[in-house]
Amino acid sequence: MTEIYWITRLDAVKEACGWFTLLGIVALIIFIFLRLVSINPDFDEDWKGIYDSGMRICRNFAFGLLITIPGLLFVPSTKDALLIYGVGNTVDYLISNPTVRNLPDKAVQALSKFADEYINDDNKKSSEK
Repeated sequence: MTEIYWITRLDAVKEACGWFTLLGIVALIIFIFLRLVSINPDFDEDWKGIYDSGMRICRNFAFGLLITIPGLLFVPSTKDALLIYGVGNTVDYLISNPTVRNLPDKAVQALSKFADEYINDDNKKSSEK
């Protein structure tokens, strides 16, 4: 039962990865902007402390993109995960159960028998008229 609970939380994980990815992209843009500003020869040394702090924060957020982008891409939605969980277990059961393997043959035989009886009954009714 705990698996079902954690599967239902996957949408929240995916949404959190989306928000952190967005923050990381904004931080990466700021990081690139700060880097371009620091190349300027007129860069004021009074801003060096703020620049260093900003660079450190932006670098950490940009590094977080390495975690959040794969999370965003590879974490399935709740609907997909429930489908994978349910259908996967069903297919595993069907593959491993020898009785189920004979079921299609028996179903075809039963259908054939039913059709033969139906046709014979239909022929009897036609000949009686």
